[in-house]
Amino acid sequence: MFRTCFAKPAKTGVNAMPAYFDSSVLLSIVLGDEHATHARRLWHDEIDRVSSLLLHIECATVLRRIPDAQLSGENRRDAEERLGLALEEVTLKPVDDGIAEVVRATSGLSDCRALDAAHLATALYFRDGGDAELRVCTFDARMGDVAARLGLRVVTAET
Repeated sequence: MFRTCFAKPAKTGVNAMPAYFDSSVLLSIVLGDEHATHARRLWHDEIDRVSSLLLHIECATVLRRIPDAQLSGENRRDAEERLGLALEEVTLKPVDDGIAEVVRATSGLSDCRALDAAHLATALYFRDGGDAELRVCTFDARMGDVAARLGLRVVTAET
């Protein structure tokens, strides 16, 4: 259903600079919230999309938690289908010993929540593997602040 990677993805397409996506951006696209137009533009501007396997886990969990009164029947099935299609377009890095080591070695990651720390450790993994121009796309302000302090290029709902 989706691609996973155990190593950095090969550079492909015209824009060889990958973009790291967190769940806030993908959920905006899937659910069509107030930032969806910007999120879709970010998504479609990138050829190499990378993330942590957490992207799949978080998005699937959030969709399941939305009450039927807010997302029911056909709308829920459509959202789940959009999520599945989007995940096929992302290279997902498992949370493994290498990511755990980045978390352990990067004290600045203690400034955010545990799952955000794993996301940012994965972004650092891609950046330190040779993708120095990696952009982190997130609509989560706290995660974006920590990413910027770690020297990552950040794209938010406002940029």
